[in-house]
Amino acid sequence: MATVGLMSSALSIELLNHASVIFQCGNFSLLFDPWFSGTCFRENWGLRFSNPEALDKAASSTHLWISHPHEDHLHIPTLKQLAEKAPKITVLANISENISGPDFLKKLGFSNIIDLGERKRLSLNNDISVIRYPASRIDNMLVVNIAGMKVLNYNDCNLPADALRMVVREFGPIDILLCNYNHAYKFWNYESHEAVKARLKQRFSSIMREVRPKWVIPFASLHYYRSPYSNYQNSSLLTPEDLAELAPGSLLALHVGDSVHWSQAEGPVIDRRNPALAQSDLDEKNYKNASEWSKILEACQKYCDKLRKSFPGISLWMQPVRILIDDQKRMIELNFRSGAREIPAESTPVHMQLQSETLVNCFTKPFGMDALWIGADFSFKPEVVSVVHRFVFLGMLMDNGLAASNLIRIPFQPQRWSFFINRREEIAAIIKQHKFNLGERV
Repeated sequence: MATVGLMSSALSIELLNHASVIFQCGNFSLLFDPWFSGTCFRENWGLRFSNPEALDKAASSTHLWISHPHEDHLHIPTLKQLAEKAPKITVLANISENISGPDFLKKLGFSNIIDLGERKRLSLNNDISVIRYPASRIDNMLVVNIAGMKVLNYNDCNLPADALRMVVREFGPIDILLCNYNHAYKFWNYESHEAVKARLKQRFSSIMREVRPKWVIPFASLHYYRSPYSNYQNSSLLTPEDLAELAPGSLLALHVGDSVHWSQAEGPVIDRRNPALAQSDLDEKNYKNASEWSKILEACQKYCDKLRKSFPGISLWMQPVRILIDDQKRMIELNFRSGAREIPAESTPVHMQLQSETLVNCFTKPFGMDALWIGADFSFKPEVVSVVHRFVFLGMLMDNGLAASNLIRIPFQPQRWSFFINRREEIAAIIKQHKFNLGERV
């Protein structure tokens, strides 16, 4: 069981904020996913804690890895600050068929960049190595061999149980698991807060059961929803202490600013930040800029056209989607046969409600639908959830280059086969289960 105190250690892990931790071993330190201030997902998420020491501590790291390009992990304002303070930090940049990290990181100001391919071991020195395993569209986990231990940063990965079991079998026994534990998207089902918490605990237990680590650190879940369409979901967010009963003696509940240390002779020892950081005020997003109606219509029409090209025959199996734009008090219908048009605001059924700027950003920005779903900046009626779910799902597939028009070309593009080969366990599990649902967890 972990105890509280301070000691010299072969390995230490410090929680700076949300998904950002530092692995420290001698002169080596690996920083993950820094988000230290401000908001993300177009101001729809905030940090539950503010850590004034985080940036300076991050800047002392020797290496940096960004797990995936969601804004709570690849937070551009924080990364620009870090590049200014530590321009020579060595960045491990993900390289995949659908991701090219080096060019983007260079634009942020980093100059010392090493390519990190999928499922290839990279030695960082004689004693430390890493292997990146991809999951689904853009997520990644990292296995770190450090201080004679094997650490798995599972982060936001979302593998079915069968797939996770096969991957763990490949990289072998894990000493320390870091894993998220909260929801991070718009709910599709309206449940009680206690029911949501129970489901989250069950998911966390399933991951521990498949990985079987000696110790587990819950992290990457210290956000809150600022959108008035979804801030009710904050009441169902878990704390690390809520998980303690799931792994008594092996769960290390770190708060922001805490660290845990291992020595060669002893188990983990937790060093608590004193005084502990107070939780931030859970403020609400303020919508400042309404979009012009002509811009809204243009964005909707172009998005309809993109979906038609991406999914041939979409009008045969996707009914028109009706979106009420609250700040305009006007309604748009996306008809996948005839295009986008305004319809009377009192028309029914209404499938989605949101603000005009949110809609334009969703339809025009890279990974726009992804940001909408995770930012949770919209509402819908429970009786039409299947329509909204399908619409969001198709948009996310299109954003990530996995639309039908892309997939039918894959057999004739051998250079892209590696994308699917490196996700073989997940694909096999999805085929076996006959389902792939947004938000579906282990």
